[in-house]
Parts: sequence; structure tokens; C-alpha cells
Amino acid sequence: MVPRRPAYVPLPFDMLFREVSDSLALILAYGVYHNLISFEPYRRESIERVLTEDEDFHNQYRACIERLVREAQFQNRTIDLFLCTLPYYSSVGYLFDSEDLEFYLRKVNARYTVPPSFKRVTEPGAEIDDYTRGDRISLITFLCMYVLLSQGYDVSYVNQVIDTSGIQRDGLVLSEQEQADIRERIDRFNERIEATAAQYGAQVHVVHIGEYLNDVLTGKIKLSVNGIPFTRRWGRGNSFTLDGVHPGYTAHALIANFFISTLNEELSLGVSPRDLEALILRDPYIDHDGDGWVPGPSYSVSGIPELLFLFRDPDDSDPDVQPVMPDDIWQRISEALVQLLI
Repeated sequence: MVPRRPAYVPLPFDMLFREVSDSLALILAYGVYHNLISFEPYRRESIERVLTEDEDFHNQYRACIERLVREAQFQNRTIDLFLCTLPYYSSVGYLFDSEDLEFYLRKVNARYTVPPSFKRVTEPGAEIDDYTRGDRISLITFLCMYVLLSQGYDVSYVNQVIDTSGIQRDGLVLSEQEQADIRERIDRFNERIEATAAQYGAQVHVVHIGEYLNDVLTGKIKLSVNGIPFTRRWGRGNSFTLDGVHPGYTAHALIANFFISTLNEELSLGVSPRDLEALILRDPYIDHDGDGWVPGPSYSVSGIPELLFLFRDPDDSDPDVQPVMPDDIWQRISEALVQLLI
């Protein structure tokens, strides 16, 4: 029997055990004991366990395209297929590097600095010339550090989330090398996509959206709308929703425009692009006052998204107004995690 893969949750369980509710502590302890939950998603064996194998990706992807082609032929219709390449989400998405951590955690404690074991994206004060460098942690791990620091715990204690006695906590830190390994796997996936498209001739096209997003979000392509830059940064990068994974309104339109440009070129169409300058005016994921927080949408959510909504900017016209953690923050964290794990 193949052992069941646990749910990987990037939480410093040992440090939160006394903070969360008793019911959640029992659920977490039970899950760890029975290998239903792992709080070490970034160990090498954990990463390998969740990464799709190159050959498996190739077989499944090819089978999917073959089915689409057969369906088109069965209907006796001429259909063009557009296959999209994949971006490096481990380098351009929701993960926090050293500069991210110090930018946000110094809002709570001006003395905060990452521990020496945490490899920096660049030296303090220097311009970042390569966003793929440095170690990273997840948004959920950052949330726990932010809450602990805001409740008065000192920097050395909070840094135990990612460093214990000078040794990095590998299970909660995605290292620079591990990110490179993930990017290399994605490169192989993209090679498979290109090779699959080449098998079917001129009616199957490749949309190089992955490479384009990588270049925009890592700054190789400088992009701004109405003077507002778009980068990989959470919140202040203006590209993602609060979960740091899904693109915001304007970023979605940016992606749509790349597709429109490809369709126009490949099929000689004349489709008009989306108006980014108009859309950005009503995009709730834009940091207008430059304080690192965005107003977010007005609707309510539950579970983990509710925790992220606590970071919404109360006043996006005033950089001095910061989010304030509610008094029952640990109860909210407990309830959200119970919903996630049950």
C-alpha cells in the first residue's frame, strides 16, 4: 500500500501550540501522530513528494492534447489550440524573501532583521538584481511571525520560526537551491509543452505567458500602469490578490492582453486589448499609498482567506494607517485552521 501523503501546512507548530485553541492543538497533534499533517513542507523529501515527475507530466499532458485534437476531428471542425507555458511561482509568487520580511516586520518592531542563516535576496540597502536569489517562507508562516511580533514577543523569539540556535529550520524555509530545483522542473514541463505542440503542426500554438510573467514579475521587463509598478512583491507589488497566488484585476487584464496579442498575431485578428489604465482605478489589489498594504475586496470570506483579509489597508490614502490585529486573533487562526484541516 502506498503511504498516504500528509497535508503540508507551513506552521511553526511547536511555537503556536500554547497560543491556539485546545481543540485545534488536539487536532494538530493527532494529525502529526498519524502522518495526516506535516509542518515541514519544504524538506527535500516533502518537495519531491509533491512535485509531478517529468515523465508523468508528459504522459498526462500529451493524453489531454490528443483528446482535444480527436474531439476537434470528430466534429469535423477546424480548431486552433493554444498551449500555455508555466511561470516560476516559487520565485515570483506568494513566498517572502528577506527584503519582504524586513519590510513588513519592521512596521511592528523597527529592530527586526532576518537571522544570519536565512540567505538574503541581496545585501541590506542594495538594489535587487536577481529576484530568484535568497531563501523564502510562505505567506502563512509570515502571518504567524507578524502576529507573534505584534503581541510583544521579541525578535530573537520570533526568529525561532525560521532559525533554531543558529540553524535554519529547513522544513519551513524554501532554500535558494530548492527554488532552483523547482524552476528546473518547470523548465522541463515547458519543454514538454513545446514538443507536444510541435507534433500537431500549425493549428497548435504555444503562448509563452510563463516566460513573460517571469520577466515582468522579476523586473526584467519594467511594467507600470498610471505610474504604478507591477512586480512579484506581495501587496506592494500590485500584481496579486491577498493570497499572493491569484492575479489581481489589472494583472488578469495584463495576462489577457498578452493572449490577445498572441491571438491577433497567429490568427490575423483585430481584437482590442483591455484598458489597463481604466481598470486599475477600480482594482482593490493596488497599493496606492505605497505602505505595502492593499484595501482588498469588500466581500467577506472564511477560513484561511479570512486571516489574509486582516491585512487589508484600512485607509489606502494614508501610509501611516496600518492594519491592526484583533484581540481574538489566535481564536480566529484556530477556527480557520480547523476549517482547513477537518
